[in-house]
Amino acid sequence: MPRIDPTLALYALALAIGGALFVLLFWAIAAINLQTGSGLIADLGLSGLWQTLFYAYPFVTFLAVVGGIVAFLVDRYQAALGFAGLPVAGVAVYYLALTLWY
Repeated sequence: MPRIDPTLALYALALAIGGALFVLLFWAIAAINLQTGSGLIADLGLSGLWQTLFYAYPFVTFLAVVGGIVAFLVDRYQAALGFAGLPVAGVAVYYLALTLWY
């Protein structure tokens, strides 16, 4: 497998972390709407595992960002990009599961 250039890995890491934090902004808006009982997210009536997965996003994001930065600092560029991209991929999987099975 070809090696990843450190500069390119740093740019990709910054974009992945930026994407995760961008999603976190909209998660915060949805969490406020869910707590106040307004908006479309409140109409879903999330409960049980679905609600737990919804509220786990900030913790997953924090762990993924820290894991990505640590992996980058120890020169594990592929693992760093995988960790940093985990929250964005997780949101896509959660949305797909929510629309298919809930």
